Amino acid sequence: MFEEKYLLDTDALISAKNSYYSFKLCPGFWDCLIYYSKKRRICSLDKVREEIQRGNDDLVLWVDKLNDFFHDTSKDSDVLPHYKEIINWITHKSKYKIKARERFASGADPWLIAFAKVYDRTLVTNETSHPDSKKKIKIPDICKRYNVKYVNTFGMLRGLKVQFNWNEV
Repeated sequence: MFEEKYLLDTDALISAKNSYYSFKLCPGFWDCLIYYSKKRRICSLDKVREEIQRGNDDLVLWVDKLNDFFHDTSKDSDVLPHYKEIINWITHKSKYKIKARERFASGADPWLIAFAKVYDRTLVTNETSHPDSKKKIKIPDICKRYNVKYVNTFGMLRGLKVQFNWNEV
């Protein structure tokens, strides 16, 4: 039986913390991520951890406790060629403005897409496709170009068949 494996984008974690799945409102969401991380069905990257650690909140404390959740991509010889291919395309062949290319290249996004491609992960992002944009490079648009699967947080939870049940306090 095929079990989908997921790779979380920074935005998927930050949006969860800031809205539906805040730590106090839905601690089960965070427990779920840890549970599926231990089963090797969910992970993220060191680059995502670095982006989150720029903040100063509960999410920073949460990621600081998780070592196995975040993979080190910069030393992964299988990921590096795909990362370089994505950066090369963005830099030399895409329609995006220079600022958009620089912002995209300096973040976790190209690493996430390359890792997802190499390890057949479904990338979890709350970004939506905007193929006509020249000012912002969207993960779904680059995923489509490189045949990488992606879903939003709800798609991941459905794929994992997760249910959050209410308990009387």
